[in-house]
Amino acid sequence: MPGVTHSHVLGGSLLLDAGMYFVRGRYIGQLGVSGPMAPLIYNRRAAVDYARKWALHYNADWPSHAGVTGGGGDCTNFISQALYAGGWPMEDISLKSRGWFSYSNEPGTSHSWAGAQPFSIYLRSSGRARRCRRYELDLGDIVQLAAHGHVHHTVMVTKVEPEMMLDVPAVLQDAPIDGSTVCRPSPGPVPAGKLFFVSSHSSDRLDYPLTEWEQLSVYDERIYWKINDVIPPMPRPSWRSQLVRSNAQW
Repeated sequence: MPGVTHSHVLGGSLLLDAGMYFVRGRYIGQLGVSGPMAPLIYNRRAAVDYARKWALHYNADWPSHAGVTGGGGDCTNFISQALYAGGWPMEDISLKSRGWFSYSNEPGTSHSWAGAQPFSIYLRSSGRARRCRRYELDLGDIVQLAAHGHVHHTVMVTKVEPEMMLDVPAVLQDAPIDGSTVCRPSPGPVPAGKLFFVSSHSSDRLDYPLTEWEQLSVYDERIYWKINDVIPPMPRPSWRSQLVRSNAQW
């Protein structure tokens, strides 16, 4: 994994690479910003750039969950990588069922990092995202597709087209009293909504129309997630979080 090292405590001093870090289970903050507890900001552009760069390829620096034949299983793993590139720090590596992390060796990968359903639960409980309406989506936000109450697929919004305007013509309508027809004047151009495009693995798609995923009959629910711009402090530190992950070169 890129930039993963153990912290070195020598005589009470901690030697760190630049990046987000933990010390003896306590989240300290991010180096290079003002103050040890300066808030972390979600970098939407960095997340989107990563997703677009690797949508049709696989980054060998990360474990793949695509399987031997390359079909299925890597969608949420890929989105987690993009969120990490956007500034999300890993959280609580003590339990795979509770934190959000991925390492090539121990402790491995958490359920929420690579599983669509656990990731949905993590989004709801971590405070890093909130459910939103479709029109609220923006670059770097997340869409999940579910069937029968179980989430099966995760994608990231990587392109947004400006709001389209449709020119609505005048409408002939029956008058309610004498049966004659009246012509209502045209309301003129009306907004028809933004066009969203998403990138994903399993299946590998780059700037794919979101409507194509939404119209698939296999899914009966669409879950829209607005990623919070300010990343909240991690609420569940553990003593095993003595790892330092420095800034990776994407």
